[in-house]
Amino acid sequence: MYTYRTNIDSAFSSLGEPIQPGQAIDNTESITVQTPALLRLTVNPDTIVISQTQEFDLVATVNNLGQATIGSGQLRLTLPVGYYTPDNLIQNFSGAGNPVTWRVRGDSLTPGIGFDSLKVEFYQIPDDININSPAAIESGSDSVFVQARVTAFGTLEVTSISIISPPGAVDNTLSTDQVFELESILSFNSNVDPVGREAQLILPAGAGFAIQGQSIVPLGSGNYRHRPLDSRSTNRCRHWKL
Repeated sequence: MYTYRTNIDSAFSSLGEPIQPGQAIDNTESITVQTPALLRLTVNPDTIVISQTQEFDLVATVNNLGQATIGSGQLRLTLPVGYYTPDNLIQNFSGAGNPVTWRVRGDSLTPGIGFDSLKVEFYQIPDDININSPAAIESGSDSVFVQARVTAFGTLEVTSISIISPPGAVDNTLSTDQVFELESILSFNSNVDPVGREAQLILPAGAGFAIQGQSIVPLGSGNYRHRPLDSRSTNRCRHWKL
């Protein structure tokens, strides 16, 4: 900050006679020198993969890398075919650091293996209030592209569950105290996260079966053939052994 002061050293009347200057009411001025406003546009997320008809929030923020204050401006979102937002494509923002949000839905599958491009850009650049003109924009920051891909929903299916041993039990007829083994075949498409897959055997209430060990077992990725049980059906000791 710089401070300037003015003083009257001497004064004369129109007749040339000296005049004693009075006390100044305010003879100082303070000036602050700031770096010009410099705008940077960021958008989050910058890359996203969603399921068809899934919604997500697209959040844009204008940051000021300079010191000068900025006024209000506008951002515009451009969506490719197959995307929808209920919000206005052009939205206002005031000052730096105040986020602008669009709620976006992907209605159409992205063809091939690529991504769709959603564009956020300045529609009205805010003024640098020190110069009363549009603020400067950081190089390469006047627009931001978001890479999005819409995929099919993840699907999973229990293809079958059947008794596979002993041979005499594959017709689903069991004897008392007979041990038998179940096999379940589970199918997943590629959109199901391979992490955290589990299968759970649920027994009918009051049917006379009980599980030895855990009823929930972990699964791997891809289509999966799982033999979860070595089991026993009896009126006295009802055991299912994983």
